[in-house]
Amino acid sequence: MIGSNRQAGTGSHEVIALNWPFAASSNIRPTIPEPSRIARSAQMPSDKSVQPQLRFRRIFRSTQIVASVTFILFSTLAGAKESSLLASISGLWQFEDKNVWVLIDEKGAAYQCRIGREGTVFSASGVFVSPNSIEWQNIWGTETVSFTSGTMTLKGRFGEAEHHRASTPLSPACLPKRQRGGVAA
Repeated sequence: MIGSNRQAGTGSHEVIALNWPFAASSNIRPTIPEPSRIARSAQMPSDKSVQPQLRFRRIFRSTQIVASVTFILFSTLAGAKESSLLASISGLWQFEDKNVWVLIDEKGAAYQCRIGREGTVFSASGVFVSPNSIEWQNIWGTETVSFTSGTMTLKGRFGEAEHHRASTPLSPACLPKRQRGGVAA
């Protein structure tokens, strides 16, 4: 061993004498912990001293808090996406240049009107349902809504149709009689 003189003892123990100059220095003192460190360790017991039931409660409570915060965060994000979809699709839409209109207000109330070749009017009221569908009261059932690049697509049991912002106003034939100047039925 470098820097040591080994001397064999008479028994099974060896005595090691170090020849390092600082080993006998008077500057070496035993380490004494700071009083503030002693106080902290006395106030905060280690997990080993906590009963297993209390430790489980702490872990369970922490898990509940994390789960609650996560739920609130994702609910808020889902609500933001849903609100932005509804805001994006609010207004008057038209299928190609045909007599088919969909009107959706900012609260989610929906109205669809189609005028057939012979002038027959088919209409339905509905409501936007989170996260991305419209439930029609009659005829069309539930349709899935998507919005991409200024186009609203409705997909339901009768197929898929892309709608654009209306280029012509809603036909008066789609309005109730009282709004067309007729007598209410």
